[in-house]
Parts: sequence; C-alpha cells; structure tokens
Amino acid sequence: MAEPTSSEPRGDSIIDPTLLGPMTPLTRARPDPAHPDHGAFEGYEVIGELSRGGQGIVYEAMQIGTKRRVAIKLLLAGVDAGEEARRRFQREIELLAQLRHPNIVSIFAAGLTRDGRQYYVMDFVRGEPLDRYVHSRSLALADVLRLFAVIADAVQHAHAHGIIHRDLKPQNILVDQDGQPRVLDFGLARPLALTGDSALSMTQAVVGTVPYMAPEQAAGETSRVDARTDVYALGVTLYRVLCGAFPYAVSGSLHEVLENIRHAEPAHPLHNGRPLDTEVETILLKCLAKEPARRYQTAGDLAADLRAVLAGGPILARRDSASYLLRKRADRWRHQHPVLTTLGIIALCVLLGRHILEPLAQATPVNARFAEYMVKLAEGARGQEELSEVRVLAISDSTPIGKLATQEALTGVDPANNRSLRLLHARALKRLAQVNPRVIVSDIFFVAETEFDDELAAGIQALRSQGIPVVLGVTEWWADEQGIPKLSRKVARDTRWGCAQIGSEAIPWQLPLILQRGKRDPLPSLALAGAAAFRQPRADASFLIDTAARKAIIRYHVPSPAIRHAKTWIAEWDEIHLAAVVNVEPGSELDRSDGVLPDDTVGINLFHLPRQSTLDAATLPYETLFTSSHQELRRLFADKAVILADMRRGSDDHRYGSDRIVKGCYAHAAMLETLIDEIHFAGARTAPPGGPPGMDLVIAAALGAIGGLYLAARTRLLAIGAVAVLMAAVGVGSAMYFRMLWNPVAPFLTFLAASELTAAAGLGAFLRKRRTPA
Repeated sequence: MAEPTSSEPRGDSIIDPTLLGPMTPLTRARPDPAHPDHGAFEGYEVIGELSRGGQGIVYEAMQIGTKRRVAIKLLLAGVDAGEEARRRFQREIELLAQLRHPNIVSIFAAGLTRDGRQYYVMDFVRGEPLDRYVHSRSLALADVLRLFAVIADAVQHAHAHGIIHRDLKPQNILVDQDGQPRVLDFGLARPLALTGDSALSMTQAVVGTVPYMAPEQAAGETSRVDARTDVYALGVTLYRVLCGAFPYAVSGSLHEVLENIRHAEPAHPLHNGRPLDTEVETILLKCLAKEPARRYQTAGDLAADLRAVLAGGPILARRDSASYLLRKRADRWRHQHPVLTTLGIIALCVLLGRHILEPLAQATPVNARFAEYMVKLAEGARGQEELSEVRVLAISDSTPIGKLATQEALTGVDPANNRSLRLLHARALKRLAQVNPRVIVSDIFFVAETEFDDELAAGIQALRSQGIPVVLGVTEWWADEQGIPKLSRKVARDTRWGCAQIGSEAIPWQLPLILQRGKRDPLPSLALAGAAAFRQPRADASFLIDTAARKAIIRYHVPSPAIRHAKTWIAEWDEIHLAAVVNVEPGSELDRSDGVLPDDTVGINLFHLPRQSTLDAATLPYETLFTSSHQELRRLFADKAVILADMRRGSDDHRYGSDRIVKGCYAHAAMLETLIDEIHFAGARTAPPGGPPGMDLVIAAALGAIGGLYLAARTRLLAIGAVAVLMAAVGVGSAMYFRMLWNPVAPFLTFLAASELTAAAGLGAFLRKRRTPA
C-alpha cells in the first residue's frame, strides 16, 4: 500500500474529518511516532509511515519471514484510544476479515503491540488515490466508467456480506500499477443490520468525511444509513473525479456544508468543460438523489448501468419527472425563503378569495341571508326617510319666469317658448357653479339645436371649470355609432348623459337602470349616470352589465397624460346589485318603453318613493337661485346632487300605485338617492370580476398566515372560531353604526385557506428552528 498522496486537503480542513459529533469543530489526530520502536510488531520490520487519520496510523512494513511488503494499521495512542475506539478498531478487523475480493484490501493478521495497542496487517498496494490516478493519466470517460464499475462491484461484495463502508472517497480507493482499484480503510464500516453492540456510541453522530456524506449521514440519522448511503458516496466520488469539483459547495461553516448536503441540488455536471453524456448524467444524478428510495438500491445496480453505458445498451436509471423536479425545487425554495413563501401564500389566498371564494360565497344561501340581515339592520339604523344627498330645483307654474328674465337682463326669454328658457338655465348654471354642488342632473331635455345653445354651453362650462360634472337627460334609449345620443351638439359638449325614461306605468316602482344593445357599450339611465358622476366628479364613467351576477358595474377613467385619446383607468370600481336582468321580448311591457328594442338586455332596479312631504322638503323653487344669498345657496346645494326639473302642469306626470300621481323627476331623485346610498352603504366599491381585490381579503389572508405560522393545531382551531365571531361582529357593527354593509363570508374563507395552507407548508416550525441557536 503506497502513501495515498491526494489532491484532497487533510488534517483540520473541512475535507478530512472522519468522526464528528453534531456540529463540533474538527480536530487533528493525536501525535504518534512516525517510526515505532524496533520489534513493535512481532515478525514485521517497519519501513516508514504511509498515512494517518482520525483512528490510526498506517505503516509500510516487511514481513521478516517472507520478505513480503505489507501495510500495518495501528490504533492511535493517548486519549483518542479509549474503550470506544478500541471496540471500533476491533470491529474493523472483524468486518474486514469477512471480505475476500480482488478489489478490496485483504487482512491476513492482527495482534497487539508490546504496549497493548491493537493493529492489523493487510495487503500493501503500490498505487495512487483514485482522483490522482485519473487526472495524472487524463483517462477517457469510458475508462473512468469502466474503473468505477469495478469499484461498485467491490462495494457490492461488502454489502452482500452485510457490511457498509460509510467513508468511501478517492483517498480510500487506491489504483495499483495494473490499473486495478482497491477499496480500503473500513475504519467507519458497520454491519447493515445495526445492533446495540455494533452501533457503539455513534447514535445521532455525524460520521464520515463531510463532503462525501449522504444526506442521512449529514443529519446524523444513523438508523437510515444503509447500502444506499455508500451508493451516494460513490456518486459524489464519481462526480468529483469527472468534474473536478463537488456537486455543491463544501466550504464555509460546518453547519452550512451539512445543510447543502441535505438540501442543495447538484450543480449541472461538466466533464472537461462540456456537458456529460445524457445517460452518464442520469446515472450520476440517480446516485445523488436526496431520498435513499430514489437512488440505486444496490451498488450492483450502479455497476450494471455503468457497463450498459459502455456497451451502448439501455440503462435502468430514469431522469426525474418534471413534476418531481418542480416539487423538489419548490420545497427547497420554501425552506430557503420562508418569508417570501408566506407572502406568496397570502397573495395566492387573496386571489383565491377574489376569484373563487367570493363568487362561491355569493352563490350560497348563507351569504344571501347574511346580506339581507345586514341590510335590515342598516335600514333600521337610518332613521327617518329623507333625500339627504339630492335636491330638486324645479320650474313650476308659479315660477316668475318673466320677472327673473328682467332681473337678469335676459331679453330673449319668452315664457311661452321653452327653447328660450335655455338662456335662463344658462344663468342658473353659472350661479350653481359658485356654490359647489356635487353634480348637476338635468331632467329638462335639450334635444334640438337652437340659437340659445351658446349661452347654455357657457353655463355648463362654468360648472365644468369648477370640477362639477353635468349629466343631461335624453328621451330615448339610443345613441349613434359614436355613442352620442339625441342632444344638441353644442350643449352636449363636455357633459355626460343618461336616459330619463322611467318605463311602463304598469310597474311604476321599478326603473330601467342600464341597457345593453348588441355589442355596443351599455347605456345608463339618468340616475345611474348621475350616481357615477357623484362618485367620481372628475372622471368619466364606463358601464357594464354582469348578467350572471346581476350587477351594474361602473368603471372610471381620466385622459391619459402620456398618450393622446387614451384612457387611464382609476383603480376603483363600483358595483350595483340589480333586481333583475331581462332580455326584452317583443310585445313585453319594456318593449313599449321609449327606445327599447327586442333583444335588448335591460338591468332593472327597484326604488322606494318617499312620502310627498319628504319630496317637498327636498324640492326648491327655481327662483331660489336668484333670490337667495350666496351663503344660503351654499347651505342648500353644496356637495349635493341637484336635479333640474320642469314641474309645470301637464308635463312628466306618472301614476305611482293606485292613489298617487307624481312627477317623473321624483322617480329619478329617489333612484339617485338610492344609488348614492347603495354605493356608499352596500359595499359596492369592490372591484368587478378580474379587478383588484379588497383590503379585507388581504388583511384576512395575512392574519390567516400568521395563525398558520405560529399557532398549534388545537390553538389554531380556537383562533378560527374567534375570528369567525369577530368578523360577524364587525359586519353587524358596520351596518348598524356606519351604514356600511361588509359581508365577512369571503374574507373568513380566505383567512381559513391562508391559515391551513401556511400550516401545511410547515413554515412555522422551520422559522422557529432557524431562530433557535445551534
């Protein structure tokens, strides 16, 4: 046995430890004389030291009687040679004596020195360590594989005799002058069938040379160490010989290296800077599988595949499936980045809540019953009915039109000519622009082009310059290809519009709210357009019908600052629940409404018309604008939706029920109040399908993830119950005291999903382990 000079570092370095307690520093072997006393080994003459390791020293010697060169391994002296070390050395002798294979160093004698130390005599191999042999001769890939097949046969022989090596590495495989490999140094070997005696004191110790350890060795899991552990070491050795490097980083702290062995996937193997043959790479990666069950189950199987590659035949090994690789990478990433994984789970649960749980919850009776109950609570908390957000500014038969025209020096106004009243309306709009109403909604129609339109347009522009939107009523559910209704072009500039028809008198308490015709953009009612302008005065609105969910959806946009004629969408949508969405049939009641056509899709909403006294309280005479002080006008109209209406006798009268005749403007006022209240109260400010989720889902997912991370299963169950009660209480409280309907069904399901997913990922235990000092 020649001195095993190798490129591998020795002594204290990370490469050479042979026996480590968990996370202990590496130590150098105890000093011992390089040349023992003459006659220390009876019948042998020592020539010199070959090597020394953690357990013993190997000498080159000559058998005096036969002049045969031999190698003698002597147990170390001093404190390292305690009772356990002596038992381990004795076990090595007994195990090695069972093996007779041409590629395993044979033992043929054992004994005690004069001072009582154990030794054994074995074959002397004149050769080089495996890695040095391969690199010094620049062996071809086929020659390396052929050599490894022989080594695997030798290891299989040991396994067949119930012995696992546990320290296979290039230094422990010498190649002689004939090119034959010899496996040696069974100092850490043990029987496959581990017994209390054979285990010695190695339970839960990290045993072996660190860079060549299998994951189960690195974890100190001695019960899992078996023949497949040696297969892994053969894989590391083959990788090292072929690629000139280890499969993963083995520098740094001992903890880092052991973690890499357990979790880091092997780097893509390169031989002489080029990718390996696909089948050779497959063999390597099968040897290096982290789970023993995925490796070659025997060294003999490895040898068979190596020879199959050399013969050009099929191999037993198969590449890992894409799903397995993805799962492993995800698992590794999960342990390397627990915080990012937790954030990913939160994001996933938010999307799950927005796109799956919310729609499912909305389809369940529980959700509907809760919403109904909350609405009743909120309505009960609202007190006396009123039109709190809407004011009606009405021209009536008693309005002194001529007097007002004279007062304002408007010479073209003729009370008998409705078109000339546009001059008076223009002056009224300019006065309103000074008192900051929220929106102006006109139930007075401006269809035809007139000579008075420039003045009216100037009044509208005065409002627009103050950021106050103007919504004009039109008489029909119709718009041309460009989406322009029947309105005076000059007047319609810079305004919004909505249909002011209130439908059939057969059902006077319902209003068509939105109409879809073919693939054109939906048309809004006057009340819906007014509500959208109230919500976003400085943005334009687009309308959608969600027929499946029975919702009208309002999306808002402003002109893009960067691209001409482009829209920049505001990240806030409104949803309004509809009483019904119907497809208009020929001859139906809706078909008789102005401008409604067969096959139109109409969204209908119900409204409650307040008592006449309530309507009267919200109605102001037209002349109020011209006779009241600025302060009084601000008190009356600031931040209100102001409806301009014509209440003169014979105009816009409608029957409501069997005993009331009301003006159509009051239907719009009641519906506008309902919509404004619903948008603020009924939780309509959530995004439509595909839009961004609400913060309630984000908060619920975050709280669920925290619970999954830090609460044990039983405690987590109690926390889930407590959160359910708390969310229900928040829903009830928001309805009763804040006039807001917040339904906790979807947020609670999101919380539950985040809690269970985070707990299932095992991130809490991993984070706690990381915080615990080693």
